[in-house]
Amino acid sequence: MFGQPLLVRTVPPRPTEQGQKLLALLRQVELLEEEWLGDEQTGSTPLLLSLAVNADSLATWLLPALAPVLADSPIRLNLQVEDETRTQERLRRGEVVGAVSIQHQALPSCLVDKLGALDYLFVSSKPFAEKYFPNGVTRSALLKAPVVAFDHLDDMHQAFLQQNFDLPPGSVPCHIVNSSEAFVQLARQGTTCCMIPHLQIEKELASGELIDLTPGAISTTDALLAPLCS
Repeated sequence: MFGQPLLVRTVPPRPTEQGQKLLALLRQVELLEEEWLGDEQTGSTPLLLSLAVNADSLATWLLPALAPVLADSPIRLNLQVEDETRTQERLRRGEVVGAVSIQHQALPSCLVDKLGALDYLFVSSKPFAEKYFPNGVTRSALLKAPVVAFDHLDDMHQAFLQQNFDLPPGSVPCHIVNSSEAFVQLARQGTTCCMIPHLQIEKELASGELIDLTPGAISTTDALLAPLCS
């Protein structure tokens, strides 16, 4: 690494591949120092903890899970939102020290811990269902019913519709919205039908504000994983 360029002269500057590796090493050292010094660090500058997380985890279980740690430790969070299939890329580039991911294979010098899983339901409001699915959720009806995806690489809806209704990718109208909470709002207001974690819409389902369009057809993500640099 010595003698190699670490920065690209752009505005703002960005690290080269070797620079990214050096940043990743620095963040690992900071975490090890925090673990080694323990209580001796009390009152010092809070540790910056950079994590790559997917939007659905951030909107459901992640913040409550972090609450006890944040209450007991001087930590500043830097949460970087990315699709769960791509969070490991940020870890690989050294932008974060941990990632919530669905990738089972650990990166070099990293560990993988199983956290759990999220069950997704295909839901909409009752008025939406009455408008688009008067005769039930069928393949032909779905061709006219708008869905929503997190970004252009988010294929969860495509995979679900292809598996359950033999609909090829790109065959249904699709909004692009980079917000997990907005998915719920879009479904509630009757704009779309969409895949949403059951954990995120328990109240809406119980009240009848949202309905499960395909009972029994649950899409469960692979176990959510946290690849942590060792």
